[in-house]
Amino acid sequence: MLMKYSRFLPCLVLICSNLYGQTAKDTVGTYPVIKSYVWGNVFAVPERTFKPDPTLKYKIVIDLTVGPKNEKDTAGFKEVNWGFGEVGRKLNLHVADGIPEKNIDIVVAVHGFAIFSMLNNEAYKKKYGVDNPSLTVIDELKKAGVKLIACGQAMHFMKVSPAELITGSAIGLTAQTVLTAHQAMGYSLQMIRPED
Repeated sequence: MLMKYSRFLPCLVLICSNLYGQTAKDTVGTYPVIKSYVWGNVFAVPERTFKPDPTLKYKIVIDLTVGPKNEKDTAGFKEVNWGFGEVGRKLNLHVADGIPEKNIDIVVAVHGFAIFSMLNNEAYKKKYGVDNPSLTVIDELKKAGVKLIACGQAMHFMKVSPAELITGSAIGLTAQTVLTAHQAMGYSLQMIRPED
């Protein structure tokens, strides 16, 4: 029975995709910069009427607090922190919209429970019994020029020492001044929180 109607399947796919305003080509996701893990890919939007100016400098400071909240959340510690994937997606979206990567400056204030994802692999494994699953995407973000700044207050609250952080991590007194200082320098504030 299925074989009898199989020749109509491509038409059905085309009709269904057009119902949602997308063709099959438009639903193919792209990952222009960060490829290892992103929180959602970038879809083509051929009907867009707004395009950002690619000659401007785009300065973004991100407030990142996503992370497992307690030791009982064992699944959460074994998965990539989706907050860092969302940082990657923001970079990918800007590049996909025609903004050159060299014109994008992203700073991330890492605090709250997100601080645990900044642990180096040795410290993470000692604490949770598994390799830090976020290291690959964090490394890719750093190679793309994204600056990650750990909150010193969160480190004290969560009992994380500087030696336990990923090599080369920047540390601020507090995420609060990282955020306000960068806004004073003209950075746009974006938030990635557990409830987002």
